[in-house]
Amino acid sequence: MSGLAVTGVDVRLGDRLVLEGVDLDVAGGAMVALLGPNGAGKTTLLRAVLGLLPIERGQITVAGASRRHPGAGVGYVPQRHEFAWDFPISVADAALSGRVQHIGWFRRAKAADRTAVDVALERVGMADLARRPIGELSGGQRQRVLLARALALDPQVLLLDEPLTGVDVPTAELVTDLLLQLRSEGRAIVMATHDLSAAASACDRLVLLHRRVVADAPPSELRDPAIWLEAFGVPSSDQLLATLGMGVPR
Repeated sequence: MSGLAVTGVDVRLGDRLVLEGVDLDVAGGAMVALLGPNGAGKTTLLRAVLGLLPIERGQITVAGASRRHPGAGVGYVPQRHEFAWDFPISVADAALSGRVQHIGWFRRAKAADRTAVDVALERVGMADLARRPIGELSGGQRQRVLLARALALDPQVLLLDEPLTGVDVPTAELVTDLLLQLRSEGRAIVMATHDLSAAASACDRLVLLHRRVVADAPPSELRDPAIWLEAFGVPSSDQLLATLGMGVPR
């Protein structure tokens, strides 16, 4: 499968330049983590790829096609608080909502759409709860539904925004294992996360983002504490470097 290419992208929100000259290339079969502090532009970059935010400069392509609007080639797993969990629909219908662009607004889902949802729910271990109202789900179950919603599109590129935050251990393990399976199927995966250890153990590359790309390399090559401190916008941080297994630079 083809992947994602972000070239020289600027994104401005109001009068603030949130992303500046961002380059990111994720081939099919690769998994990349976006790391950085709150406000670094991680979610903004994902939304720009989806076409939900306009880019001021640069180009974004998926499978070699320029994209200004979201489409079937990209699956998106938002942060859980962004989904309306009080809406009176079932788990299956929540997953089906991910195929709206494919089905069309106000059109009836076809058998192929229902089959895609069944397959996606099976992959995330939620097939037995397909008819349960989404308002009755636990936090971990909700994360699985959002993942199924994205997978129902059978996407070439999968974007995830903090998929491991606030979930139980079984869900975190399931999500991580599933992402590794999807990578082996040739999909391009981009995961914005604050979980440094999970990113370092599961991802091929770590992209340190703070408005611009500070570093982009395999985890084994990002051993310079100064790079991490620059990316997280702090002059020093014993806690951050301890998490990374590094000492404070002298």
